[in-house]
Amino acid sequence: MGLVAAGSLLSVLFGGDGDDGDDRAADGSSETDEPGQELRGGPSDDLLLGGAGDDSIVGNLGNDTLAGGAGDDLLLGRGGDDQIDGDAGEDSISGERGMDRLFGGTGDDLLDGGEGDDLLNGGNGADTLLGGGNDDVMRGGAGNDLLLGGFGEDLLQGNGGADTLDGEGGDDVLEGGEGSDQLFGAEGSDVLIGVLRADGASVVSGGEQILPATDVVDPDTLYGGPGEDLMILGLGDIAYGGGGEDTFAVGSWMTASTDTGVIADFEPTGEEILVLLPQTYAGAGVVTILGENTDALVQVDGQTYARVTGAAATLTPAMVSVVLTPFVVAG
Repeated sequence: MGLVAAGSLLSVLFGGDGDDGDDRAADGSSETDEPGQELRGGPSDDLLLGGAGDDSIVGNLGNDTLAGGAGDDLLLGRGGDDQIDGDAGEDSISGERGMDRLFGGTGDDLLDGGEGDDLLNGGNGADTLLGGGNDDVMRGGAGNDLLLGGFGEDLLQGNGGADTLDGEGGDDVLEGGEGSDQLFGAEGSDVLIGVLRADGASVVSGGEQILPATDVVDPDTLYGGPGEDLMILGLGDIAYGGGGEDTFAVGSWMTASTDTGVIADFEPTGEEILVLLPQTYAGAGVVTILGENTDALVQVDGQTYARVTGAAATLTPAMVSVVLTPFVVAG
């Protein structure tokens, strides 16, 4: 059945179970009794609610709220700043124009932010998130997710699962979260974060990188790509800078483990290694480089923090900086 507030600024449509032929409404003000499981908003701000079947819901103009309900749904925001929730099922969600908020819910969903600065949250399931052309915030949730930032300065967070994050264009921040993740900075000067707080909370807060005192062994692979990237390695992580003059950071979260970070393609000219320690650190901060076969081990006051492959003959203490930072906090 359908309920439409004709002539008002808010239209409300309920789709039923998706197979009753009563799921189409046009222009936000009338109902058409046709099969096809489709709800269509109008120029106003619409509330469009699907049912248990496979629904097609189109917001059109206005700042709309769309919810798919159960079933494998197609949800399109079109114009306006929309909020779209796929709910259960394997849904395809596109915000298109405007600053949209997309939520996949349960199931393996496809979320496409489109134009505008969007928020995409995959929820449970193995989701695919596409940022589009502006500055987006993308969170994978549980499951093995694929996040593609597109153009713009994006924040990509894999959260749970073995995720793949690709910043694509722009200066992006990529945070793998739990699971063994692959992070690709691609174009731009990016920040890639492999370290994980023990409580599972994000290490990104208020635009700053809030780093942990402890980490768990959850090996990630970080690829910087072109541009001057910052790569923060967790326990067992391996980092490839790619093109550009990159900075590799390790820190106090590695002191309780032998699973140090591995820097695979350090360039002695123009690149730097940072060892981040809390401001309360009481040691002398003496950097030592030890050769192990062809690799170099980076030590501070006798503690090993990183292995640099193939750098035994080229890495010197002058290329390593010890930084006491307030951003190293208890995990």
